[in-house]
This record gives sequence, structure tokens and C-alpha cells, in this order.
Amino acid sequence: MRKLYQKEKLLINCILEGKSHEYDIENLYVSEMNDGGMGSLYFIMEDKDEHYRKMGRMIVEKQFLDTDNVPILVSLNVDEDGYLFELDIWRADFGIILEYPTC
Repeated sequence: MRKLYQKEKLLINCILEGKSHEYDIENLYVSEMNDGGMGSLYFIMEDKDEHYRKMGRMIVEKQFLDTDNVPILVSLNVDEDGYLFELDIWRADFGIILEYPTC
């Protein structure tokens, strides 16, 4: 468990731009997902056991291009109660992200 890195905060703020939200990006805790080096994150809630949380819905999605022009899809998902659940980062060829997405 760790706090968000600056590049992750910037990405989340970027994809949430123009959206109404009350997420305290500065004080979020995350754990890295085992996704083969793509950079997906699971948001930790201190008062909820992660094994009982379930994905509710995607609230925003944005596409980027990696440095080799392979598409990267970034999705921000909330749980069934509307709390941030995961930042899902997926590279179209399932490879390792060469450069972290930026706006």
C-alpha cells in the first residue's frame, strides 16, 4: 500500500477534467495490480476489506498512444458504493507500457 505518485495524480486529474467529482486525489492509497507492467492500480479503503468490494461501473475512459503508437486505454472505475475502485491501464497489445500516459 502506498500513496499515489505524482504522475498518477496528474493522470487521474487529467481524465477527470470537466467531470464533477469529490475524490481527494492527494490522500488516496493504492496497491499495484499484477497486470504485466501496464500500471493499473487498486484503490485502498481503510474501512473496507478489499475482498468484499466489487466493481460498480466505469466513470471515465480516455485513450492515449504509447511512444511506439500502440493505443493505451485508461479507465477509472468505482465500486458499487461509488468509491474509487481501480485505475485500469491497458495497452492494446498487452505489452509493458513504454511511457506512462500524460495529457
